Amino acid sequence: MMQVLLLGSMSMLFAEHSSPTQPLDTKVVKMRRSKELGVKDLTEAVDEALGAGHGLERQGLEAIRRDIQPMWRTLTQDKHGRVNRRSFRHVVQKFFMQKHQLSIVGLESNLASDTQTEAALLTNFAPKYVKKVIEGEGAQKGFKLEEAVALIAALDRLIEHSGSTQLESVYKHLGLNMNLDVDRASMSNIMQGYMIHWMMGSMGDAEILMQNVTLRDTVLDDWPALEFYTESIIKSFEYAQLRNGERSQVHTFNTFRPHFSLADSQTMTGMMARSFGDFWQTRCNHVKDALVKMDTKNNGRVKLSDFHAAALAGEWRFGESKEYLREMGALDESSSWQGPRIMVANYLQAPSNCIISTDHYRVCCANECETLFDELKESIGSAEATPEQIVATVELMSSSFDDKPEITTSLKSQLKEIARTHAGKVPINGRLFAQWMHYIFPLECIFPHKSGTTSTLSPFEMSREGVLASETELTTLHNEVPEGTDPEDELLSQWSHEEELLTDIRSSWQIDFFQCLKCLIIMGGIGIFLAKSGLVKTRIANDVLPTKLKSHYV
Repeated sequence: MMQVLLLGSMSMLFAEHSSPTQPLDTKVVKMRRSKELGVKDLTEAVDEALGAGHGLERQGLEAIRRDIQPMWRTLTQDKHGRVNRRSFRHVVQKFFMQKHQLSIVGLESNLASDTQTEAALLTNFAPKYVKKVIEGEGAQKGFKLEEAVALIAALDRLIEHSGSTQLESVYKHLGLNMNLDVDRASMSNIMQGYMIHWMMGSMGDAEILMQNVTLRDTVLDDWPALEFYTESIIKSFEYAQLRNGERSQVHTFNTFRPHFSLADSQTMTGMMARSFGDFWQTRCNHVKDALVKMDTKNNGRVKLSDFHAAALAGEWRFGESKEYLREMGALDESSSWQGPRIMVANYLQAPSNCIISTDHYRVCCANECETLFDELKESIGSAEATPEQIVATVELMSSSFDDKPEITTSLKSQLKEIARTHAGKVPINGRLFAQWMHYIFPLECIFPHKSGTTSTLSPFEMSREGVLASETELTTLHNEVPEGTDPEDELLSQWSHEEELLTDIRSSWQIDFFQCLKCLIIMGGIGIFLAKSGLVKTRIANDVLPTKLKSHYV
């Protein structure tokens, strides 16, 4: 999408503008902010979020709690209401994706299940917090709801302050003193400069774009809309100041002669991070619409040859190479009937479609499947359900779709098979059920690859040659396949039977089984004791004990 366009155009556009004596890599290094100031600011932000007098109003924490309580109820918990590490990370990541369309780097769901990495924001700027809460007692005993609320509050505050490096570069470029307030016109220039740095990510070409308006408008072809967005952020900030009747600083906000501090700038960049996903979603919808038009089989898949043909026809957003599509988990190569195909939902959620990529978070397209899962979980009200419950609920959910998904005989059999491996009930938070949901809602729900088998690297973190398809690859025609409806077993050719659960805490059926087994052993032991004590006849012990257990104890 946009990142692919930037990679493709920058090598051509900057050839004539970059200085031969000052490589772009050098400019990237020069734009990196001193870590000392960053660590100080962000550590203070964590203290505010977690410590006494943290500055977050109680209603803010209550709002977070209300948002995550429904999903918390559907997680498998121990008797103290604690969840394990993986479930804990899942809740935090899902909160930011649903609320702000932010994917926190280090908490992605496709990381290996045994990974010990944490959010980069925390490990970089709050190592003591990570050691104490995430790697300390919580790692052994599990995590409570309040700990999830605290972590989300900390990350939210850190996101607001994580743009300090780019802000310093912008202030310096504009010749502004960070310790002094600025007027309204300067604030507009700061937010526009920050937007350029933010959009360009780690490419390090923002300084050139700030100097060359023509080049900026060429690379960022949506610049008028982006400029309008930055102005709306400033206006929203001004309105909030007036509504609150007070300012974060000592002086009063004057609408006729407004002035803004560095802290105000940081607040506005935080507002941008939280709201940009909603603003950009219309572009995501355009990409999805273009892919759906090429989905001739209505199964959420587009032939790779059609995908690249669209790129040759001028659809610049579809320029990823086959190898990069495979690494991102967006390519289905399981069908000999259809050949390699793009999975629409996986492609939309892939790193290349996250319009903003920072070291700590990414702004991505909305995950439509989460709404479906929430509706399902709310109806079921537990972490597991029978196949009959699920089918009945999903059929009600799908009735609102224009093209109502069909739950085929094969899919019903697959659901029963999942339940069979879990003693009659399907874990809602398991990989196999997510896979089943993908085949019911292929345009909304991603195909869940096994953890650790796909890449979370953005295009900026890989070589340009590996990300973009060469002209030869784009023009290569794949073997044509006959038109028509695929056999049903061909549609499920990608199905894999490896299960992955969010938690290793015993589910309800396991708890019931082990409790019954424990009771049986206790009863058997009592029977043996009574028989050997002569208090009851030996026949009673024989009646109580099953043959195999009896032979073990006697």
